[in-house]
Amino acid sequence: MLQRHSILKAIKKKLIRKALDMIRKLAEEDPDESNDKDKEDPVDVYLMKYLVDYEDKELKESYKELTKWWKSALASYDVDDVKLSIRLADTPCVAVTSNFGWSANMEKIMQSQILSDASKQAYMRGKRILEINPRHPIIKELQ
Repeated sequence: MLQRHSILKAIKKKLIRKALDMIRKLAEEDPDESNDKDKEDPVDVYLMKYLVDYEDKELKESYKELTKWWKSALASYDVDDVKLSIRLADTPCVAVTSNFGWSANMEKIMQSQILSDASKQAYMRGKRILEINPRHPIIKELQ
């Protein structure tokens, strides 16, 4: 009995170690590394807050029609806003939730609950925002 217990402990340790290694590998291979800021200098974020126009044009002005079109096209999908993103590097766009309310994952969890209250879910639903990467070739082509 004691020998079986020690064998089970060893197997359990190996399984945990392998699972952690697999999770690390998955995290390293994650294709949606949207927070890659290898093309950005730390001063860029500070500068972009104060640089509102370039050659008598507002920077957001050139994408105004595209964001307006996307906002109207995605209104039926509960997208509340479309914004230009400064954090995306390789991805053309990403759907995010605001800081307030439930995230999309939390909404799924709450909807799967048996005693879920639909009115509370509507109240706690996070604001959905589509962030587009103005430097991505697909977005440039759409513009």
